[in-house]
Amino acid sequence: MFIAVEGIDGSGKTTLTRLIGDRLSKGGHKVHLTREPTERFRMSDDESTRHDVQTAIELFFRFTEDRFHHQASIRENLEIGNIVLTDRYIASSLAYQGVLIEPVFGSPQETVEWMLQVSRIIEVLTDSTIYLDIEPETALKRIGNRGKYSGFENAAYLSKVREYYRIVLDRNTLFLDSTGDMEEVAENALEYIVKKLC
Repeated sequence: MFIAVEGIDGSGKTTLTRLIGDRLSKGGHKVHLTREPTERFRMSDDESTRHDVQTAIELFFRFTEDRFHHQASIRENLEIGNIVLTDRYIASSLAYQGVLIEPVFGSPQETVEWMLQVSRIIEVLTDSTIYLDIEPETALKRIGNRGKYSGFENAAYLSKVREYYRIVLDRNTLFLDSTGDMEEVAENALEYIVKKLC
């Protein structure tokens, strides 16, 4: 099974991925944790702070290339029976870069359609997605507390990213409110995954 954990920055994706992985492992499952962008991807400080169409298109192609290579290790782990949990996958690119690319196409639907066409080179697709929903202002407070910034910390921008997520995520998605205790969120996510495994 291949599961992506998605959400805006500060929603708790990394924490949830680790918690789920630990609990599945303790339950006797073989688990492989991964994330995007991978270690092979490098983003300059200039790229992370420039929110313009050209940069977004360039980043989208580079994220897609990174994912193209990433899918090989995902496939290998799935083939040997591991549960693969990834912190971000295709939906992140569609949401984060889609918001900025939209002026080229004029609507979210046209933008996402083009991005999905480009993403057809990605053959390893998720079986399910866990989406952590949170208000951007709350997420930004969390980010401020941890003192680690990615360059996308802007409430108005993250609000639009959140809207894009709602457009691109399909029915095979578990939506969880990640405002509260992450241990409780992890329990709900784990219950969902175990049902999928049965």
